[in-house]
Amino acid sequence: MGFLLGATMFFSACELINPEEALPAYLKVESPLVRVDPGRNYAVDAGVKDIWLSRNDDNIGIYPVPSVIPFIPEAENKFTINGGIFLSGFSSFREPYPFWRAVQFEATPKGLDTIVIRPVFEYFPLDSSLVFKYEEKFEGASFLLLSALSGNADEVRLERSTEGFDGNGGILHFNHIAKEMELVSNDWFLLPQKGNNRIFLEVTYKNNIGFTVGLDYRNSVDFGRLGGNVFVNSKGEWNTVYYDFNDEVRGLPAEMEFRLFFRATGSGDVSFITLDNIRLVHFVE
Repeated sequence: MGFLLGATMFFSACELINPEEALPAYLKVESPLVRVDPGRNYAVDAGVKDIWLSRNDDNIGIYPVPSVIPFIPEAENKFTINGGIFLSGFSSFREPYPFWRAVQFEATPKGLDTIVIRPVFEYFPLDSSLVFKYEEKFEGASFLLLSALSGNADEVRLERSTEGFDGNGGILHFNHIAKEMELVSNDWFLLPQKGNNRIFLEVTYKNNIGFTVGLDYRNSVDFGRLGGNVFVNSKGEWNTVYYDFNDEVRGLPAEMEFRLFFRATGSGDVSFITLDNIRLVHFVE
């Protein structure tokens, strides 16, 4: 009797020390897309660099795309995925983009199952206080970007291109004569200068010459350009960058007006800049 009791206790202890391990399931996140135009059922690769993932309200982590992410299945698995960007194009500064709605879904996988998803992020509706303060998609009859160098002998002129990122685009050709480019938005506008309202500029581009993008500002006595102007390096493929102008705008005196500018100087070589889907976006205060 004593032996049998001892054996029973021995095996029970083994089961406590080495319980049966649950098998993981896998979430395979393929390259996400963005629906850049709420009026079209069409999504594009608009620079989603990583995903911010949570399950059942618990943060799981930040993952590059594409990724295969293991997890232990539970009775309920409610996933939330936010799309992440490289802030101002720098991979060392990452955050979820505040103007895209999260993608949410539920799943009940078993161990070793793989869930495949390609998230499509959408902007919050315009009636939800989202504002496209400025938007140039190069689809209208006239451009919303004007030359600030009109009449200069070395001016590079903006032309329409039928090979834009999403439909038409705007292209600038540089050569030994046309060397200087400076474009400004066709109007001045107000931006939130108080509170916590984020202000982002989105630019989709393809180029083999660098350019600078930023904001001019003015009021009745002051005119200037923000110190945080951003230089964009050459990129042989279409790329979308997201610039945060929040701190620069709020660092100025109240009641400023703003406009966008793009500037580049060629070296005399044949080169180009193509632009598309330019947006200045924020929420209503």
